[in-house]
Amino acid sequence: MINWERQDHKYGPPSDIGKLGRWKVFSISWKMMSKDDKENPYGIYCFLPGLKEYLGECPTVEAAKQKAEKALAVWLEGAGL
Repeated sequence: MINWERQDHKYGPPSDIGKLGRWKVFSISWKMMSKDDKENPYGIYCFLPGLKEYLGECPTVEAAKQKAEKALAVWLEGAGL
């Protein structure tokens, strides 16, 4: 359901952008400021109205994508879509 695109940055690590159609709904990126938390180095950011912006951390990019898919399913169900 979500189309994932890799976005490279000039001065930071790449991030994965999740789009629903043409709308950016999620971003998954490596947490640069967290040196101690090596178990969950990827943060999930949400841009859907009604959900909190930071959805937490995951150990891998794939686990973060699965968590984003679940959040989208809950959001769509709550919106009646």
